[in-house]
Amino acid sequence: VTVSVADRLFETLETTTRRATLDGREALVTDTVGFVDDLPHDLVASFSPTVEEVAAADAVVLAVDVSDPPATLRRKLATTLDVVEDAEAGVDPVVALTKADLVDEATLADRRELVGSVTDTTTVAVSAVDGAGLDRLVTAVRGRLPTERATVEMPAGDEAMAVVSRAYDRCRVLDVSYGDRVRVEVAGRPSVVAELRGAAEDGPAEE
Repeated sequence: VTVSVADRLFETLETTTRRATLDGREALVTDTVGFVDDLPHDLVASFSPTVEEVAAADAVVLAVDVSDPPATLRRKLATTLDVVEDAEAGVDPVVALTKADLVDEATLADRRELVGSVTDTTTVAVSAVDGAGLDRLVTAVRGRLPTERATVEMPAGDEAMAVVSRAYDRCRVLDVSYGDRVRVEVAGRPSVVAELRGAAEDGPAEE
C-alpha cells in the first residue's frame, strides 16, 4: 500500500474498510474521518475519499460524541449532515450517540432532544464500554440495507464487463454468469439498481 505523506495538515485522510457479517449477509463496514466546517478550499480534496464512501454506502451511521458540549455537538452534526446531503447518498443516516456511559440520563435526554432539533432521523445512544445500545444500532442499520433485487442481462463485451464492475462496486452481487450474454443478479439501493438497468439498456444492440 502506498500512502501519500507530506508536511501539510490533512495530507492523508484515508478510510478503513473491514468485512463483517450481518444476519448471515456479508457487509463492508467503512470507518471514515469526520468533517470540518468552513474547511479551507485547498483542503477540500483531502476529504474526497470519505465523501465518495458516503455516496456509495447503503447505510450511514453518524457517530456523535454525546459528551461534547451542546454547541459543539450541534455544529458537528449539522456539518456532517450537510456533507451527506451534498454527497447525494440517497440514504437516511442513523445518528449514534457514542460514549453514553460518560453522561447521566438527564444529559443523555438533553442530547437526544438537541439531535431531534437538527434532524428527525433515527437516534441511538451507544457505549463501546458496556455494549449498551449496540443491538438497537444494529437493528437500525439492518433496516436500511438494500432490499431490491434485480437481474441485469446484456450481450457480452466491454460494456457488459463495465456494468459487472460497477455492480461489484455499488451493490451486492448475488450471481453472475458469462457466455454470449452476461447476466448479473444484484441486491442494492433502488437508485443504484436503476442505474445498472439503464447502463445495460444503453449497451450495444444485439447483432
